[in-house]
Parts: sequence; C-alpha cells; structure tokens
Amino acid sequence: MRLVTRTALFCILVLSGTASAQTTTIPMPADLKVDPPAADVPANIAGFIGAWARGAWDGVLPHVLVVEIVDSTGRAQVVYALGDFAVANVTRGYRRVTGRIIGDLLTIDLSRDTSVAYRIAGETLRGVYTSPRRRYAVTLTRVMLAEVRAAPASVPGVVAGTTVRIPIAERDSAGTQVTLEATLYRPSGQGPHAVVVFNHGSTGGGTVAPSATMRPSRQAQFFVERGVAVLAPMRRGRGASGGAHEEYEGTCDAGVLGAGLVRSLEDVDAAMAYVRAQPWANPERVLVAGQSRGGILSVTYAAQRSGMVRGVINFAGGWTSQRCDDGGRGFNPSTFASAGGRTRIPMLWLYAEEDQYYSAASIRRYHDAFAKAGGVATFQLFPAFGSDGHRLVDRPDIWATAVDEFLRELNFTSR
Repeated sequence: MRLVTRTALFCILVLSGTASAQTTTIPMPADLKVDPPAADVPANIAGFIGAWARGAWDGVLPHVLVVEIVDSTGRAQVVYALGDFAVANVTRGYRRVTGRIIGDLLTIDLSRDTSVAYRIAGETLRGVYTSPRRRYAVTLTRVMLAEVRAAPASVPGVVAGTTVRIPIAERDSAGTQVTLEATLYRPSGQGPHAVVVFNHGSTGGGTVAPSATMRPSRQAQFFVERGVAVLAPMRRGRGASGGAHEEYEGTCDAGVLGAGLVRSLEDVDAAMAYVRAQPWANPERVLVAGQSRGGILSVTYAAQRSGMVRGVINFAGGWTSQRCDDGGRGFNPSTFASAGGRTRIPMLWLYAEEDQYYSAASIRRYHDAFAKAGGVATFQLFPAFGSDGHRLVDRPDIWATAVDEFLRELNFTSR
C-alpha cells in the first residue's frame, strides 16, 4: 500500500563512496581490481571472479557487483554497488562486503536478517534480495571491468521534476496555512496540457519512511513524452507536506480506514484546485491515477467528485492488504463497490499476478464488486514478473500499450 515497496532494501544499504550530483555513473572504489584466483581455488568458486552488470533490482534500481577476491574456502571479497532511484530517494554508492560461495551460490549478508544470493549460470548471475518483509530479483551479465566503471546510475526513461507547494484548507498550531509538497513534470511548450494527478501509496506499515518524498519519475516520463503533464502530491504528513499523517495502517477497522480515506480525498481536492489555477493546464482534460493506496483513492475520488476528472488509471489499487477483506465484505471490496455505484467515467485497472498484497482471486473480486455496482473499467491482470506484482507501476514496458490505448480513447495524447 505504498508507492515504493523497495525502501527497506535501499535503507539497509548504508553505502560509502557516494558520488557527486554531477556524476551519472555508479561510483566504484578507486582501488577496484580483480585478482586471478589461486591455483587451489575450485572451479565453481573461481567462476564468480569478475565484474557483473547490465541489471537492475526488479528493473528499477541499477546494480553492479564486482567479485574482487576469492579463496579456496569460498570466501569472497565483493564490491556491492547501487545506482539512483529518485522515487525512493536512493543515491548511488557502493560498499565492500564479504560473501561466501557454496556450490553455484554466492551469498552476502547485508545485515542481521537481510541477505542477497546470486546463482551463477554460465555468464549470468541471477540475484535475489531477501529480508523479513521483501524479496527482489535481478539478472547480471559478466562484463569487462571497464564497463562496470561506466555503468549508468539510473534506468533509462526517467524525467526530472520540479517541487511545488500546494495550499490546503488547514492551519497548524501556529496559525500558518498547511501546504502539500508536490512534484510537477511538464512537457515542453506553454500548453494548455492535459494533466495526470498521480497519487502515491501508503508507508507499507512503516517500510517507507513517512518523510520520504515519492517521485514517480519513470511514470511521469511516459506521460510527458505524450504531451501530458504530471502532478504528484504528497498527502498530509508525508514527505515534506505539512499536517499530520492520519492514514492509519495495521488496522481493519472500517471507521478508522474510512476516516483516512476521506482526509486523503481532501488532499486530492487541493491538488486539483492547484491544477485548475495553472495557465499551462487544461482543466477539461484531467486524469487521476495512483499506485496501491493511491489507486483506490483515485477510483474513490472520481466517484465522489463528479465532473472533476475525465478518467482514472488504477495501478494495483487497494487501501489495505487482503487480510482485511473479510470474505469479500471488507474495506477494499466495499469501497470499490461504493465507487462503482456512483460513477460511469472510464477507468483502466492494471494489476499483476503474484502481488504480495493481493492474490489474483482477491484482485478479481475487487473488479467484480466495482463492475456489479455499475462501474466502468477496462481490467487487465498481467502475468507475474520479477518478484512482486504489486510493483507493476514501475514497469511501463508491461503496461505502456494498455495506457496508450486508454489515452487515445480519451484524446489525451499528442502522439
């Protein structure tokens, strides 16, 4: 229920050697080298020696690995490095760690309860990151050491945004008006442009720090390339937004959950008011979209704010995990059913199998509840990919065709 499920992975990696803001490659230690294995090192261990790149954790966080030294017992000295991922406020860096090789598997302990394991298969390494709450995957290819030094620090298809402040009808204890932090991505030209207001997810029960600013840069790139602006507001108490964070998690109490949803609708109201006041925005061509908690928020907003938006894109939407569904009568299905009974505007619902929060059966129940109540949604459940279908939003290569078609139907694209 958050835009970034990977923050646990990123926060655990306290990286050294962080590069300057001008650097566009993943940093490496100045003394990086690869020592040939000694004569007594078994072939299975020696096979790991070298540089590995051309991969990203679950397709979004660039990663390189250099196995510098191994010995006959399987002990390995490794440089573990990451690139940038603006959505999770991750900055490129590296650390030297010690791993162990047993058979065809290299395992590295990153903390007491978090590890990465790489299985070698010829010239590739298939890596899995495992923590008590998360699991991610990557495939790396053997490369020359020079290529590792030149490895890009970001995945292609990311656009930079501008931070703006959005006033909301609330004052703090000192009487100062509360404002929301938002990231704005604009196409070239003066407009007026169609706009997508993109809503983030929850903290995932604390996995994502409430102070982290969620920036949907990869998704924004997709829309900006099509002439559509994107505004991504942080709701109250999240990122650098003012006010209190009252979207409670860890409960299935419908009253508590409902109050948080109502409060979130007010934050979207503020974002919409900001959009409608901008000369570069076309107020008649506005979509609302969101990931996870932001997805169901977008569906609900369209239902409760008639005439404000032309359509909705729901990425893996849900306010709670399926544990609160209560046999199909819980908060998610009832909220979707309520929305379906109140709106007929076009919607695109995008989910994927092996979502760590929702089974395929639960996802279908949500759509059925919405449709049976009268809601109109094009629904796609994509096959499993990577390690967590809940992160579908990070894979425009999977959903681009569906979204392009939806935008064309609404006349929202300049292509």
